[in-house]
Amino acid sequence: MAKPSLGGYLVGAYLFSVPAFGYGDASALLIIPQITGALIVGYALYDLLGSFRIKIPAEIGLYALLGLWSAFSHYTGPRAWEGMVPSLATLLKIVVTTMACAQIIRTEDDLFLALKIFVFSVLLVYAQNIGDIQYLRMAGQITEDERFAGTLSNANTAAIFALTVIWAAILLWVRTPKAALWNYLYLAPIGVSLIMIYYSGSKKGLLGLALFVLFVVRLIYIREGAGRTRKGLIIVMGAALIVGAAYFIYTSPFFFRMEQLFAGISTTSDSNRLMLAQEAVQVWLMNLRTLFIGVGFDNFWTYSALGVYAHSTPLELLASTGLIGCSLFLGFLGLLVRKFIWLFRAAPDPVSKSLFFVIDIFLFIYTFFMLFAVMHDSKELMPILGCLAGYGQYQVSRLGRPAG
Repeated sequence: MAKPSLGGYLVGAYLFSVPAFGYGDASALLIIPQITGALIVGYALYDLLGSFRIKIPAEIGLYALLGLWSAFSHYTGPRAWEGMVPSLATLLKIVVTTMACAQIIRTEDDLFLALKIFVFSVLLVYAQNIGDIQYLRMAGQITEDERFAGTLSNANTAAIFALTVIWAAILLWVRTPKAALWNYLYLAPIGVSLIMIYYSGSKKGLLGLALFVLFVVRLIYIREGAGRTRKGLIIVMGAALIVGAAYFIYTSPFFFRMEQLFAGISTTSDSNRLMLAQEAVQVWLMNLRTLFIGVGFDNFWTYSALGVYAHSTPLELLASTGLIGCSLFLGFLGLLVRKFIWLFRAAPDPVSKSLFFVIDIFLFIYTFFMLFAVMHDSKELMPILGCLAGYGQYQVSRLGRPAG
């Protein structure tokens, strides 16, 4: 097995630094993810010039076009006079970093090294926020305003990050030999991540965890194979996981938010999101120009009565970048999903099948999240998708057939 390249270490360092240092707007530590991101881009250019070959998959090309289209829509929109606004600068940086990750990450060794470094970032994030979490654990009565966000600034961001760590740990667990010590080391980041989801009170996080557990039950079946005895054990393990997840969600101090959701009780948050969805559609359909181009990248909030973004990736892109911008992003995600569904079906053995299935789980969960959150410019999730795109393209080329 080939050793990981320097690129794998650099991507891992970036994925580690973003959740730990990338969300404090006033923090001097913001320079750390910026430096590691610049090193990734530099290494990608070095790789490109060394091989004279662009290895970036087609789906990442669509994401790059989204970045260019977002800039075009902004500079032709009502806030063009402001020049390069921070949100556009952030998107373009993430686009370039995602492209660099897709150029660098090709082999399993590089991908899993990067994810292994990323997984343990949650331990640092937990240490940074241990005071807040201990307060929530000791508090007798917790209000909705006290949901855990910590240094990640937003409770939903904290939950999505934590669930992504759990996914990455499961992927590494599947790939690592069963007797390896690493399998037990992954229990620490999984446990810490569950605590963060528990106290985040995020409905997306709790629902995402429930969906994830259902997929894991299917994964166990794929991984362990057939046989009457094994099927019985799988049913018992699956039932235990489902009951455990249900109890975990039920005992969350913010379970009342889930009860309100399923009871159809409209909260201020839910009413605001419905209003934002309606406003986004209205802004998108204002005229022929907004239908195709939108009102300009990151301009929707100026048309909203609440003065905030749409809280949904497709709706935000439709309103701000029009049908063209939204189609570019959905095309990017659709091609990536299709590639890994094909790889899962074409996998030659249960281990490979399991790996591709775990990646399919992440793509499904990401799609679920992005319907209810703006995630086309996520600082860590988009580069992870870039890594998966590069790895998927490598696997397709190894099998020697197109992913169609």
